[in-house]
Formats: sequence, C-alpha cells, structure tokens
Amino acid sequence: MCANFMQLMRPDPRCALPRFLHLYLNHLHSRGDTLSMQKASTNIRNIKASEYVRLPVPLPSLGDQHRIVAQAAAVDAEAEGLKEAVAVATRRGRALRRAFLTAAFTGRLTGRSSDMDVAEELAEAAS
Repeated sequence: MCANFMQLMRPDPRCALPRFLHLYLNHLHSRGDTLSMQKASTNIRNIKASEYVRLPVPLPSLGDQHRIVAQAAAVDAEAEGLKEAVAVATRRGRALRRAFLTAAFTGRLTGRSSDMDVAEELAEAAS
C-alpha cells in the first residue's frame, strides 16, 4: 500500500523500459531539475505529480534503451565490486594498525624490515 504522497508510474513497455525511465528520472532529480516541482510540508518534500508527469522524456529506440540499461547495470556492478574492495582494504588497514601497535607494545618490533612480517602475522591471526 502506498501513502497518499506516493505515486506509481507504469510506462508502456512498448515505448519505454521501466528501468530506463527510472534512470532518466533519477538523473533529472539528481541534477536538481525537479526542485521547482517540490513542495514541503512537515519537512517532507513532495513532488507535484501534475507537473512531474508532464516532463518531456526523450525515448531512444527500445534497443538503445536495453543497451543503456545494460551499461548502467554493468557500472553498478563495478561500483559494488569497488565498494567491497575498499571495505576489504579498510579492514586490512585497521588490522595492520592494531597489529603494529600490539607488536610495538609487546616488544616484538626491532626496527628491521622484517617487522612488517610480524605485523602481517598478527593481523592475519586477528582476522
């Protein structure tokens, strides 16, 4: 069930892919093009649906829409992979910092290049 300030749009799939339409309208919103259609009540911004549905939407061929949607999905997947890689690197960095501190306060650091091996062993053990 939708609240009274929500609207449901169902594009004609013979003309517009729902995902393409979502990407386009989200782009307009992100760019600030819908600000003039927003009204606020109780600190909730609502878009004036009567104006929103009159927005012109350029529709490439369905084949082009499919390609655009596929490209956007590929970019989204790559972004998710990058987010995970950053999370792994962040966890690894934290573990190494903790390991260096542990090694330093337990007298296991010697000032030699092999100290990194000690820290990595401690970080691996903590993971």
